[in-house]
Amino acid sequence: MRASDQGLHRDDLDTGYTWRDLETADLDGACRLSEALGWPHRREDWASLLTVGRGMALVHEGRLIGTGLCIPQGVLATIALIVIDEAYRGLGLGKQMMTRVMALAGDLPMLLVATTAGAPMYEKFGFINRHPVAQYQGVATAIDALGDPRVEDMQGADREAIEHLAEAGSGRGAVLHATLAAAGAVKVYRDDQGDVVGFAVRRAFGKGEVIGPVVAHEQAEAEALVDALLAQATGRFVRMDILNDGLAAEWLAERGLQGVARIIQMSRGELPIPASDSGATHMLRQFTLTTQALG
Repeated sequence: MRASDQGLHRDDLDTGYTWRDLETADLDGACRLSEALGWPHRREDWASLLTVGRGMALVHEGRLIGTGLCIPQGVLATIALIVIDEAYRGLGLGKQMMTRVMALAGDLPMLLVATTAGAPMYEKFGFINRHPVAQYQGVATAIDALGDPRVEDMQGADREAIEHLAEAGSGRGAVLHATLAAAGAVKVYRDDQGDVVGFAVRRAFGKGEVIGPVVAHEQAEAEALVDALLAQATGRFVRMDILNDGLAAEWLAERGLQGVARIIQMSRGELPIPASDSGATHMLRQFTLTTQALG
């Protein structure tokens, strides 16, 4: 039931509405809002995002009816989880939430992921289409039993190299600490000299696990990293958000992952251009998002 069906009108916006910071005490209400949209976020997923970002809450008569998150990541910020309770839509609250959340980013360039239906609203805020994102998920099937010998488990000494790759491959690495802390597995790809030239992370999220980010120079390296993580997750529900069609649909289907949605990564402001790894002859590439909220 929409706002107009309940007798709620724009003139009522000054009555009983409170805008404030999103707090830990709001997490159950936030889960209720995302579940109503069919989004898989667990309470733990909301809590993790709140530790690295700042959120806005909209409360009406003591009830959480809207959320939005801004996650600063050094050289840019991601905007995520803009949600308004269905009963309150049509009152312009989504636009107000977006304005308030964008203000949290200050002068930083911004990234977000939008559905096709939601993109026109973000265009009004100056966001432009950047890359397609394809969501794949399913019960994982391992393919390569032998694996690529250049793919190994991350060691403590690899962390600095991974942080460097996160910056060079995606333009940011500020939230990597939280991602690695929550990881179930981290794989690295080594070159002939034993140096780390790619990495991938698998961790609990939503209905099961998510693989992301995956950062590498070549598609073959990214595929080897993903295969190594899937081999450890065989029989489990896995999700991946593939950036710019970096992994082939047929290749993913062989591993039990089917495309379920195509969405759009959008940006506002001048984003940093990913830098080439020192000594490399080509650019690093981010093949999958960490999550849609984190980019």
